[in-house]
Amino acid sequence: MIGIAHEPCLAFIGGGLGMGELLVIGVIAVILFGKNLPDVARSLGRSYTQFRRGLQDIQSEVYSNTYTNDDTAASLTNTSTSTSMDDRNLPTAPKFEPPTVAPQPETPPSNEV
Repeated sequence: MIGIAHEPCLAFIGGGLGMGELLVIGVIAVILFGKNLPDVARSLGRSYTQFRRGLQDIQSEVYSNTYTNDDTAASLTNTSTSTSMDDRNLPTAPKFEPPTVAPQPETPPSNEV
């Protein structure tokens, strides 16, 4: 039986960019941007830096609100809209009651003719 190798359509999907892929991307970039390539690369670098900075700001804000904002948590428990544990409707389930009689083994029906 002949085994069929399952390779991805694009080589860089499976594990990084190889030298051939980088060369193709570079040629396409030179064809598209020509003399403006340094400016385009610079603007892409700035955009990436701004994106990372914004992402870091969002992460730090979430972290600070989650782990260090005890004043907000205390003020939420003291508001008039909060409910105490006694006011909540907790879900209930029927209580398990074990059987009163021990289970008996089933007897197969007799085949008397």
